Amino acid sequence: MDGKAQYVTNLPQIRKTLEAVFSSQMGTAVTLEQALAAMKVPADVIKSITQQVDQLSGKPINSYHEESSKNYGTNQAAEIFIDGTYKLTSALALTAGLRASYEHQVGGYRSDVSAQPSIFGMMMNGSANLMNPISNGKITASGDYLSWVGRLALNYMFKRNNIYVSASRGRRPGVILVLPAKVTKLQPEIIYSYEAGIKGVVANGILSYDLSAYYYDWNHFQTTTLQTVEGSLAPQYLADDAGKAHTFGVEAGLRYSPVRCFSIFGNYSSIDGKFNDTDENGNAQEYAGNRFRLTPKNTFSAGIDLDVPVSKTAAVYFRPSYSYKSQVYFEDSNREDLSQPGYGLANFTAGLRMHPRNWYYEIGAFGKNVFDKKYIIDAGNSGDTIGLPTFVGGSRCIIGVMAKIGF
Repeated sequence: MDGKAQYVTNLPQIRKTLEAVFSSQMGTAVTLEQALAAMKVPADVIKSITQQVDQLSGKPINSYHEESSKNYGTNQAAEIFIDGTYKLTSALALTAGLRASYEHQVGGYRSDVSAQPSIFGMMMNGSANLMNPISNGKITASGDYLSWVGRLALNYMFKRNNIYVSASRGRRPGVILVLPAKVTKLQPEIIYSYEAGIKGVVANGILSYDLSAYYYDWNHFQTTTLQTVEGSLAPQYLADDAGKAHTFGVEAGLRYSPVRCFSIFGNYSSIDGKFNDTDENGNAQEYAGNRFRLTPKNTFSAGIDLDVPVSKTAAVYFRPSYSYKSQVYFEDSNREDLSQPGYGLANFTAGLRMHPRNWYYEIGAFGKNVFDKKYIIDAGNSGDTIGLPTFVGGSRCIIGVMAKIGF
């Protein structure tokens, strides 16, 4: 109006509005109570509705609202373990270890009534708070866990090479999630891992290598999911038991050094990490077939390490490298809008290094993401709970110089 912004500062007179609508429909003036009774609404429901309508009618809309919540957690543990290696022969060794654990966990939550009660919270949720369920003081819950982990590995050494196989059982502690409406206790996450590989140096030290394959099997895989929370207007990311999952992967690394001052290297990794189709009880899983968050299926890197002496006390160096990772999802739900397609980054360092007597000097240059590739490193987060996901961009191109001195 008149080119000036107009703001709504109060809720409408809800009772008057509803009575006008009902009176028009019925052809006679009626109160809100009479209209609801005519629609055969139970008396106790009529009382609740009219109380809330009268409480909110004409109320001012908050110009400021503040609320907070706190989560508490303590973990007391006692453990006993044993680990050792026994040489079966001069080249063959067996390693075994076992650890038993007892944990007492206490989780807690507190969110007080906001000093600036939200009108919208009262309308839609019956609460003075918008996001944090009111607890009326600190509430707690506790749980006790007994568990064990262990490992068994066999190593065979020949010349400068090592062949190994291993099996192990690991765990992540359970989770106690406390909210006013319910307490959630997640079982400890259990992982069985199996790995085999070979690594060493051959060709008179010119070629070093590292080859391995592994398989991981999870039970009670812990993740976070977007869940409806009683007492909150928006869903929240909370810890959840995603059931069973597995990973099969291979890794390879090579470094070739034909001369002392020059080497070329490369590394490759392939990870097939997914949630199983069914859980331990045979029930279909919500994330069946989905890939793990932040886990690219393929990654590789390659580079050159050149370090050339130019005198007895000085050397120049140049180390360019390139790394690539395939598509990454930022949530276990594998939403395409919360993912980053595959991308690669080029980096380098170069400079002059000097060691005259007891001093050390270095001057050089460095570059990160030298081709200024645009990419994101995170997406979703708390903003996604209200339909406004946030996106965190990766570092843009950085070119710099550096100088060091030491003694």
